[in-house]
Amino acid sequence: MVGEIYIYGERVKDVTTHPAFRNAAASVAQLYDALHKPEMQDSLCWNTDTG
Repeated sequence: MVGEIYIYGERVKDVTTHPAFRNAAASVAQLYDALHKPEMQDSLCWNTDTG
């Protein structure tokens, strides 16, 4: 399912390049990339008491 995003009445074609969303999209992408770096896993992933 692909949704449509509108801002100020304008349809956003690509959230990764639109000025209102590109920085947030880049931040999420960097976080996902960091989760796959072995040197970052201890800082970003850990076990909890509840699993």
